[in-house]
Amino acid sequence: MKNDSIKPKVLLVDDVPENIQILMETLKDDYAIIAATNGEKALQLASGDNMPDIILLDIMMPEMDGYEVCQRLKKDEKTRNIPVIFVTAMQEVEDETKGLELGAVDYITKPISPSIVRARVKNHLELEFTRKTLEEQNQELREAARLREDVEKITRHDLKSPLNMIIGAPQAIKTFGEINERQKKYLGYIEETGYRMLDMINRSLDLFKMEQGLYECKFEQVDITNTLKKIVTETQSLCAMNDVKINVFVNGKPSTEEDTFFITGETLLVFPMLENLIKNAIEASPEGAHVGVFLDEDDSLRIRIQNRGAVPEDIRDKFFDKYVTSEKEKGTGIGTYSAKLIAETMNGNISMESSEKKGTAITLVFPKDQQALGESDMRKILVVDDEAQNHELLKDFLEIRDYEVITANGGKEALEKIKEKPALVLLDVMMPDMNGLQVLEKIKEIAPSMEVIMVTSMADEDIALSSLKKGACDYITKPIDLNHLENVIDLKMLQMSTEE
Repeated sequence: MKNDSIKPKVLLVDDVPENIQILMETLKDDYAIIAATNGEKALQLASGDNMPDIILLDIMMPEMDGYEVCQRLKKDEKTRNIPVIFVTAMQEVEDETKGLELGAVDYITKPISPSIVRARVKNHLELEFTRKTLEEQNQELREAARLREDVEKITRHDLKSPLNMIIGAPQAIKTFGEINERQKKYLGYIEETGYRMLDMINRSLDLFKMEQGLYECKFEQVDITNTLKKIVTETQSLCAMNDVKINVFVNGKPSTEEDTFFITGETLLVFPMLENLIKNAIEASPEGAHVGVFLDEDDSLRIRIQNRGAVPEDIRDKFFDKYVTSEKEKGTGIGTYSAKLIAETMNGNISMESSEKKGTAITLVFPKDQQALGESDMRKILVVDDEAQNHELLKDFLEIRDYEVITANGGKEALEKIKEKPALVLLDVMMPDMNGLQVLEKIKEIAPSMEVIMVTSMADEDIALSSLKKGACDYITKPIDLNHLENVIDLKMLQMSTEE
C-alpha cells in the first residue's frame, strides 16, 4: 500500500454517508481520501491548504446541489483546474450535458461499478498530470523566449555603445591635423569597420523586428541591375574558388549596361537578400557551371536565381525555415530564412523548386503597384503649432538647412498631414482642438516608428516624462534655442539613416 503522503488526493462529496463509504472502499488502496457531505464543506476543502487532485461530486444534495458546487469551483482561480467527475443517479442525457457544460470532465451513474470508477479516476488524473506538465513546459518556453529577446536587445544596445568611440574617434583625430596619409588610411579602415559592425547589429535588429511583425519598410525604387553588379563584384573571389560564373538576363535577354529593372522595396534589404541567395547558389553549383539570374516583368516583377545543384532532399520541405542547413560546416541556416522574411516584409513572396535533373530555382515575386515613399521623405519635417509665427520661424530656419517643411495648425490637421509621411514631427503641446499628448498617441497608433519631438512653453517635468512614455523621442521648451533644435534634429536624422 502506498504512503498516504504521496498518494493522489481524492475529495468525495455526497450527502449520503453510505455512498461515500462505497467510493472510499473502491479507491482507498491507491488514493488518499477526504470527504464532505455538503456543498459548502466541499468548497472549503477544495480551496484549503491540502487541496485535492480530483473531486467526485454528487449532484442531488440539499441547500447547494452539485451543479452549483461545480460552477463555483470553476469560477475560483485557485480551484478551476481541479478535475470534477459527477457521480449521480440522474441518468438523463440533459443532466449529463449540463454537468459537462459546467466544466466537469466526466459523468458516472449510480449504482457505480468499482472498476469503472477506478479507471475513470486514474485516466483523468493522468490527463491532468500531462496538462500540468505541458503548461509548465510552455511557461518555461515562454520565459526562455522572453529571456532570449531581452538578451538580444541588451546585447545590441551594449554592442552599440563602444561603437560610438570606434566610429567617432577616427573622425575626431582627423580634425586634429599633424597625421600622415598612412595614418589617415588606417583611421579610415577603423571607421569603415565600425560602420560595418553597426550595420550588422542593425540588420540583426531588423530581422528581429520582422519576426515580430514590427518592421516598417521604407519603400523606394530599387534598381535590381545595379544591386546585382555590386553582388557580382563582391562575389568574384567566391566564384573563382568554385569555378562558377554568374549570368544576368533581363526579360529573356543577356543584361547590358543600359538595362534597368526596378522593384519597389528597400535598398538596404534588397542587397543582403539577393547576396545571400546568390552566394548559396554559387556554393551549391558544380565546378564549371553557371548561376543564372533572370529578371522578368509581366503582371508582376520576378527575380529567379537558378543553379545546377540540387538541394538535399532532407531539407527541401523546410528550406526557408530558421537554422536549417545541410552539408555546410559553417552554415547557420539564417540566409534563406532572412531572405524569406525580407521578401515578405516588402510584400513579396519566395519559393523554391529543386531536383537532381533540373537543379534549383528560387523565385521572388513582387507586386508592380507598390507606392515608394521617395528619398525626399527623409528630409521632410511636419511642424504642428497653432501659432502662425512659430510656423514661419521654424519653416524658414529648417528650409535654409535643406529640410522640406509641412505645417499643421492643430491636432486634427496634423493627423491628416501624417499621411504625407514626414520623417520627423515637431509637435506643440498646448493646442485648442487636441493637446499634443493626445495627438502623440494617435500618431503612434497610425505610424508607430514615426519620430516625434514635443515642443512646449511649459517646463514641466511630468509632461516631459509623459511625452517620453507615450513614444516621443525628445522634448524641447520654448523659447526655442534654434542651435539646440538644429543639433537635436540632425542627430535624430543621423540615427534614423543609420538604423534604417
